[in-house]
Amino acid sequence: MSGGQVGVALSLPSRPGEGVRSGWSPEAGPELEVDPVRSDELHPEESPLPVGGPARVSAGIAFELSGAVEGPGSGPGDVMAATLGVAPALMVEVEGGPRRLVVSPNISRPEGIDLGLVGVLVEHDGVQVATAAGAGAPLGHPAAAVAGAARALAAQGGRLGEGFVVFSGALAPPVAAGPGSNVRATFAWLGSVGVRLL
Repeated sequence: MSGGQVGVALSLPSRPGEGVRSGWSPEAGPELEVDPVRSDELHPEESPLPVGGPARVSAGIAFELSGAVEGPGSGPGDVMAATLGVAPALMVEVEGGPRRLVVSPNISRPEGIDLGLVGVLVEHDGVQVATAAGAGAPLGHPAAAVAGAARALAAQGGRLGEGFVVFSGALAPPVAAGPGSNVRATFAWLGSVGVRLL
């Protein structure tokens, strides 16, 4: 049985023949997918994650909201005002199976940090495989992506609720991994998050 909704995960939609998309450009347009995250989809960082087959692991920034963000006029400023803290996160999507969101327990206050400039280094089994920055988030900035999600939900009569965890989207192309893999993402100013797949 699925748990209750505790947040949302944001992504750019895939297009035929394009595979999973990450990063953003003005030419990409305002497309944004907003998917619910349920309590049973949150996975603790310290616990190995059974996948049993191929998986994709994406690094991004998670927002923990202390207040609701709602309404068609929601902007990045509204998001930051409602944010308790931000943390490194990994979204693990298992081929033909469930997905899991791994969020670092180390939450940082966002004041004084330009999340669009936060760099991330992604390692697979200790080997660097990608680098990116917060500007690679959907809509060009992590807070802009969360605001876009609030606007999209408002159009459907919904909102980003108080206490929600929001994965603001992949900053770099996903890492192809599988059982036995270790994936770690290290963010400037925010720390790191890792997952060991079984």
